[in-house]
Amino acid sequence: MKYDFSPNWQLRVAAFNVDPDSNGNSSRAWRLDPKHTTGTVVPIELVYKHAGTLPGEYKLGYYYDSSDVKRIGSNKDVNGRGGHYLLIDQAVWASSTSAGRVLHAFGQYSAASEAASPFSKWYGAGVVLYKPFEGRPRDTIALGYGRAVPNPRSRDVQELAAFNAGTDYPNLNNAEQLIELSYGYQATPWLTLRPDVQYIIEPGAFSGESIDNALVLGLQVKAVF
Repeated sequence: MKYDFSPNWQLRVAAFNVDPDSNGNSSRAWRLDPKHTTGTVVPIELVYKHAGTLPGEYKLGYYYDSSDVKRIGSNKDVNGRGGHYLLIDQAVWASSTSAGRVLHAFGQYSAASEAASPFSKWYGAGVVLYKPFEGRPRDTIALGYGRAVPNPRSRDVQELAAFNAGTDYPNLNNAEQLIELSYGYQATPWLTLRPDVQYIIEPGAFSGESIDNALVLGLQVKAVF
């Protein structure tokens, strides 16, 4: 549901069924009916849209999941969990000689409940250049950085497990980091190809394992009919 206060301000509210047992289950990929409902996620989002030569969009949100989940480091349940986030997308430069060539900067921040969430905070930032070449008006080039901070309670559980097992816990950074460079190629009006290269720093930060930094190549295919 969306409600416009003015041309610049908008409030968004939604509700989504939570069915974690069906995630990754290919047999239910096209099923819309819930099978193992645990609760409902309700996000509330306030949006500010800035018009003008350099437009921007700012989103401030909060969400609540009513599911009962295990408290990290305990056998007791947590009755619901929530979090908040801030998303920023702002044009910072526009070409005066090539219409449509615009540079956007984006920023992301989110924080989740430490009682039962696998990560406590997420930070992200980057830039996107639209129309990077004169003959490619719908292409994009993007460079981004992300930092995911594991829940300190999860790290405590992992360290205690290593101590009880008589093994050394690896000397890990307190976050997993990602640097990504991508190119969005508009092959047809309905098909976009997005090759990307990612460099992942401390990929074992969440699992508590010492894993070498990784270089990953990927390709996203998006078709709109």
